[in-house]
Amino acid sequence: VGMTFFSAALVLTGGAMAALIPEIPALWFFYVAPQPIHRLLREKAVFWAGTSLFMLVVVFSIRCAYGHVPALPLLPLLAYAALGIAIHAFIATATGILGTNALESEVQKRISPAKIYLFMFVAAAFGYTIAREGLWPKVGELVLSTLLAFALWQKVADHAPYLLDPTEAPPPRIDVADGAFAAMGFFFVQGIVFLFLTTLEISPMTNVVIAFGVAGLVVSLVTTIVLYRARVPDLLRTLGIARPKNGFVVAAASGIVGGGAAALVAAGYLRLLRVSELFKSLRTETQTVGELPLPWLLGLTVLAAPLFEEFIFRGVLFNGLRRSLPKMGAIFASAAIFAIIHPAASALPVFGLGLVAAFVFDRSRSLLAPILAHATYNALVVLMQR
Repeated sequence: VGMTFFSAALVLTGGAMAALIPEIPALWFFYVAPQPIHRLLREKAVFWAGTSLFMLVVVFSIRCAYGHVPALPLLPLLAYAALGIAIHAFIATATGILGTNALESEVQKRISPAKIYLFMFVAAAFGYTIAREGLWPKVGELVLSTLLAFALWQKVADHAPYLLDPTEAPPPRIDVADGAFAAMGFFFVQGIVFLFLTTLEISPMTNVVIAFGVAGLVVSLVTTIVLYRARVPDLLRTLGIARPKNGFVVAAASGIVGGGAAALVAAGYLRLLRVSELFKSLRTETQTVGELPLPWLLGLTVLAAPLFEEFIFRGVLFNGLRRSLPKMGAIFASAAIFAIIHPAASALPVFGLGLVAAFVFDRSRSLLAPILAHATYNALVVLMQR
């Protein structure tokens, strides 16, 4: 299934990403059509989605027929890959549109190679989850990919009026695409570092902590550099790396109190896991987490996770959501995405933590409050599990 997915992804790389290029000689005509240009371009994404889905089914059928591979057990994975291809058709088309220079005279130079590599990276992140065990990582990647597709087409709608005017561009700002790329990059880099560390003689828990820390540091630095080069105004304050609007004391107190309140909800949830047979599988998962070595567990949950996850999900993603959603809508959406990327056992209480972290960040406009809320919550939950 992974092979068939990448075969279809190659079709998207060569076709969907170049969808705008054949229209460039008559691109001006799109602006006189009775509907917005980004809607006309979206029809191309639909076409390439159908083409690549056809390729997916053909390659899969040939593989099963001539490789003596039973098809029936693989149908759920094939359906997952098909959803991924449909979503990535829109990602590839949007990425190609945003990476195309309509005024370049040489056809070979019209599309940015960096955008091609970027799409290949995103497709590889999705393909990586096909090989992973369990349903929850696939659900998380599916949600993040859908979010990315939505965010990129938001960018296309912003940039479409300026395709033929090199002197004008939409104002630079943080949007949903920046947060989606940061979140996906975080998990992909974490997986790559972890796979590399498994070749060394290091304990599994040490691998997890190192991979998490390296991925968080790399993605945070790269995201900040990209936004700085895009000349986002007042970048550090927008990201929350500044003095809290309501003062350090109030911001710190609100974060600690909010994190403690979310931990109380988690305590009730843990109690429910212990007494209910309906949550037996989740109970086993939380017990396994609680048995990890305490120093590594605290380093991961109280230091690394609050720093890097709050930067990505509050500093970048929440700011992007606030652009097109009301405050409460952005708070709930960012909390839901934050919960989905966590293990299924902790998704419900983590959603509550996400609500608290987004709320105190919106009030203080500083990452100090959500970082302290996150650290307080994780520390109390670890103690309760112990």
